[in-house]
Amino acid sequence: MLRKSPPTAATEPDVSDEANPYASPSATDVAPPGERALATEFPSEMRRVRTGLSLVYYGICGILLLALGMPVVAVVLGGGGSQPEALGVVMTAMPLLMLGFAVLMFVGEVMCTFVPRESGAKGLALAAVGLQVVNWLATLGGLLVGIALTGVVGGLASLASLICFVLFLRQTSLYIGREDVARRAVRALVVGLVSLALLAPMVVLGATVVSPGATGGDPPLALSFMAGVGGLGMLAAFLMYANTITYLRKAITL
Repeated sequence: MLRKSPPTAATEPDVSDEANPYASPSATDVAPPGERALATEFPSEMRRVRTGLSLVYYGICGILLLALGMPVVAVVLGGGGSQPEALGVVMTAMPLLMLGFAVLMFVGEVMCTFVPRESGAKGLALAAVGLQVVNWLATLGGLLVGIALTGVVGGLASLASLICFVLFLRQTSLYIGREDVARRAVRALVVGLVSLALLAPMVVLGATVVSPGATGGDPPLALSFMAGVGGLGMLAAFLMYANTITYLRKAITL
């Protein structure tokens, strides 16, 4: 009579096999190695970075909503001149709200400077904050003194600050092992710079027209087309930038 041998370990199904789609995710499936290291080595620093990224994101959303909503409010309240008082209140409040969201973004960038030095992104975060301070001081100086050059300095400092912060996003993404988010940051930067290059001729032409002794005139059709494409590209880059921040702050798991 044949006896049934007990099932060996080789015949038992392995529920932890990688090919099993119903297996519970292991610790290595939840977060990449870089993210797991952050949870044990630099939890407080990266928690501040994540909070800072959230503040920057909320500031971006607020500024975008104000920029899109301001023309609509102006048309609704200003149509026919029936509500001039309300329109005046709104037009006064919106710049203040814009300033508030800008301050929120700045506070978020400051919190991002707590990123661990080992990441290689700390210098980029500090540079972004420092250049933003230069922008604010130049803008304030231009308002108080009335020198046009300060506005140019402030604009260049703001652009350099934004570039540094995007590079900070890329470096931090690489630090936690998220190459996909790093590529998003690079794409946003490339689209933004190309769009800015398309807008630059129209900006220069506009500055020439408003300068003393200028004769004015309509801009060439090619420049108008380039400016339109550049404007749409800047909007796309702005949205890509905001999405990159969202992906990174969600990727920082502690």
